[in-house]
Amino acid sequence: MDKKKELCPHCKTGMDSYKLDKHSPVCPFQCFHNGHYCCMFVELDADEKQEK
Repeated sequence: MDKKKELCPHCKTGMDSYKLDKHSPVCPFQCFHNGHYCCMFVELDADEKQEK
């Protein structure tokens, strides 16, 4: 499975970015993802996951 698909739906950084610009089709931080790890990744907490 693609690591970006595993991390991105659970990332606070990407969700906050999407809240600021809902017209952006992709996370602006995907360039930081090296295929295994994203240095911008911050796990969503339980409340934020429900908000999604």
